[in-house]
Amino acid sequence: MSAAIGTQRANATAGKVLIVDDEATLDKSLDGRLARSARTRTNIVDSYLALLRTSEAVPTKADVVRLAGCCMRTLYHHFPTYVELNGAAVAQVRSGEPVFEPVTGDLHQRVRNYGKWCAASWEQWLPVRSLLALPGKRASKVKAILEQLHRRKADKLNLILAPEFSSLPRLRHCAAFFMIEAATSLDTWVRLRRIHRLSVEAGAALLVRTIMGISLYELGERSAPPRLPPIGHGPTVLVSSAEIEELGSQFPAVDTFAR
Repeated sequence: MSAAIGTQRANATAGKVLIVDDEATLDKSLDGRLARSARTRTNIVDSYLALLRTSEAVPTKADVVRLAGCCMRTLYHHFPTYVELNGAAVAQVRSGEPVFEPVTGDLHQRVRNYGKWCAASWEQWLPVRSLLALPGKRASKVKAILEQLHRRKADKLNLILAPEFSSLPRLRHCAAFFMIEAATSLDTWVRLRRIHRLSVEAGAALLVRTIMGISLYELGERSAPPRLPPIGHGPTVLVSSAEIEELGSQFPAVDTFAR
């Protein structure tokens, strides 16, 4: 191919005709278009995840293009169906998932490290939780992904609490594991973030405190919490949503917890 190829290309943004006289200029032009296309694609996925993060419902395509600042034609060019868009969203979330790095030390150090990682991981996967609202098999695929995440988290939980769990009878070991696993699940994280409106730091602190409380109780190092009166007996103290939000904003960070 000669150096002067005299190629004419339409510059859609400026409404002009661009004269390309050599291969280097052509390559640069193509690279620029590819880079812009990649940025647009990423922006669409980011917008989709941002909408999923704040709602239990799957956003409409009109909502996505409005937030992304693109047209519907551009959305369909990159993602013809929700299948492609959901796949790209899950892939992007997975690529940013924090890596668990176990630490050695006493129970509090190990639990604090696990609680902070657990909070960061669930926060990363929080938007994908909303995809369970999808119909049929698409929701089943999302459910399978989240179940796999829970199994991985359970393996890490067993790892960090191995010294303590190994000292417990089998029944108490299982009871402690089940309570901690349920109290630190993605569904619990959704409630802390969306309903109680705790910050990520406050949510992480609550996870750490929960794991420590259950572990110490099962190990016999902490007395049982006071039993609440059954429904219909004794006074009932209600906490308003405003008080919950205020408490959430004042909840201490993970590192402020005393042993």
